[in-house]
Amino acid sequence: MSFPGNEYRFKFDLPALGENEDYELFLSSKGYYLEWIRQEWLKGKNVPKLKKMLMNDESTWRDLAREFKTVEKDMEAVFWNSKYSFIQ
Repeated sequence: MSFPGNEYRFKFDLPALGENEDYELFLSSKGYYLEWIRQEWLKGKNVPKLKKMLMNDESTWRDLAREFKTVEKDMEAVFWNSKYSFIQ
């Protein structure tokens, strides 16, 4: 479980690349979450709602399901268009 301000760093030991080769990595996760990783998402965070979610408050989950239904049809495109490239 993580909360706003938590930071995690991952180090991957990858084999050496040949000339003109590159890696593409994708990190996936499972579970329910409110996103607060990107600055534009921090503006709309709702910590009290998160606490209710974590306490399995039925009315909060019911409200979230209704909210999700209004944006569900667009979520796949939003997700795939939000990938960030991390090149160091």
